[in-house]
Amino acid sequence: MTSRIPEVQRAAKPLLREQLPQKAYMTLNEVIDFLAQHYVEIPEDVAKQIEDFVRTWLNDPGRHPFAHHLPPTSTLVNLYRRWAATSILHWELMECENDGPAWRNWLSTGQAVRLDSDGTTRATAMLECIVHDSARRFESYLNGTRPLGQATVVATPPLFNEKDREWLDCLGFDTKAMIDFLSADSSTQDEYGTEPSCISTSLAVAWFAPKKHMTKAEFARWKETFSNPPKNLKETAQKSQGQGKEALWNPVQVALWLYGNRKGNFSLRILDDIFEREAASEWKGRWAAEAQRIRNTPGFAG
Repeated sequence: MTSRIPEVQRAAKPLLREQLPQKAYMTLNEVIDFLAQHYVEIPEDVAKQIEDFVRTWLNDPGRHPFAHHLPPTSTLVNLYRRWAATSILHWELMECENDGPAWRNWLSTGQAVRLDSDGTTRATAMLECIVHDSARRFESYLNGTRPLGQATVVATPPLFNEKDREWLDCLGFDTKAMIDFLSADSSTQDEYGTEPSCISTSLAVAWFAPKKHMTKAEFARWKETFSNPPKNLKETAQKSQGQGKEALWNPVQVALWLYGNRKGNFSLRILDDIFEREAASEWKGRWAAEAQRIRNTPGFAG
């Protein structure tokens, strides 16, 4: 019997005010998890690769008869998101040099002490090791060199010795400094400032129309995308105004959904052009930040 393949969720989870970290400091692992959930989009080719792998795995006659109850889709997605998150964090910190959030460690005194240059170098080197380990871990499951039964998300790779792992577990950042850093020109900043106005269903249909001239039937099908949206589009981008009123849409979230689900018609370049229009100027910076994160994602192919 052919098992139903769980679909890979391409889009990152929208970040709501109540989901912002409230404590003073975040561990490195918490920062990676935060990025993985709210900043990492799954490229279409990677999503298909995971789905194809799971399809083959589920239909393997040699697997356990109850394995279909626990397909590895979510585990593989989480592994990829953590790999991408560590890569994004490492890239962002290296790009900003001395202008980014300071590395801190509370192992010695229990206080989140700012690291000196040697400590920062050590922390950055460890993060780079985690990037490479995360990549090898994800790829080894997909190519079959590592048994899928070992497919777990690990916060601290076993490549570090006990002393290094202890130090790494106490490594982190000031929460506000990190959130401000990540939010410099992204939609996360909306939670601390003023969010541009969301757009109506009619405007969403017009903004993102895949071509200038459509037949009546084509337009009806396109409009249906927003009047009767798929569940994952509705959950991430739509804000209901109540019965009888047009819904409102976050255009950045709409663009991310279109890129992940209608990539044949919506490349990053096409979406960039949409946000270059004067009508979309308020959202331009937020889209630019999201598009750059996608381009920095491991495995990005255009």
